[in-house]
Amino acid sequence: MSDPTWFLDFFAAVMLAVSAYCAARLLVVRRMHRALHYDVNVAHVVMGVAMAGMLAPAVAVLDDTAWEVVFVGLAAWFAGKSVRFIARHGLTGRSSDHLHGISHYLTHLVMAGAMLYMYMTGASVATAHATGMVMAPVAGTADVVALPLVFIVILAASAVAHLDALTRFSPARAAVASTGGLASAGDGDERPWLSPRLEMGCHIAMCVAMAFMLVLML
Repeated sequence: MSDPTWFLDFFAAVMLAVSAYCAARLLVVRRMHRALHYDVNVAHVVMGVAMAGMLAPAVAVLDDTAWEVVFVGLAAWFAGKSVRFIARHGLTGRSSDHLHGISHYLTHLVMAGAMLYMYMTGASVATAHATGMVMAPVAGTADVVALPLVFIVILAASAVAHLDALTRFSPARAAVASTGGLASAGDGDERPWLSPRLEMGCHIAMCVAMAFMLVLML
């Protein structure tokens, strides 16, 4: 199965754009008196840069071992956030912003796990750029197909759910969001959310790119 290198470069460019946008959100959110999930945006910055480096090795900024340490840390963070959420709200509860359930944290835990999986199995697209072949793990390290399939299913479900949820933040409902309703920060913070639909769009793009990379490993 062959894969045109321009397609990989396209995904790498999209991931770098997502990372740059999420980094900009972190820089301007306080100045604009808005709210956001800092940990999620940091995770998007890190994952976008990492995936861009896997898709286009020329833009890689860290070696595989360093990235593994980073994603172990991210996975531990979101695992801890998931446990804390369950302790406070239960499995079916909603966060104080009335927007997010346990799946919000578990999805990012899965994303961190998927990135760690790709690095630990030695997945690389360097060969793809040189030979036009799909990325593949080191022989003998990814014999079990079930795990990447689970990642792909969860990423696809998250992308579809976020796509469906975009209507909650349509311009027609902006008045509700601006009064601390649908898009308020929660926990007593009534600041409106910073560009929620763009943040969700970034998440969707990241899920699609990550699922694409995992498909190439099958």
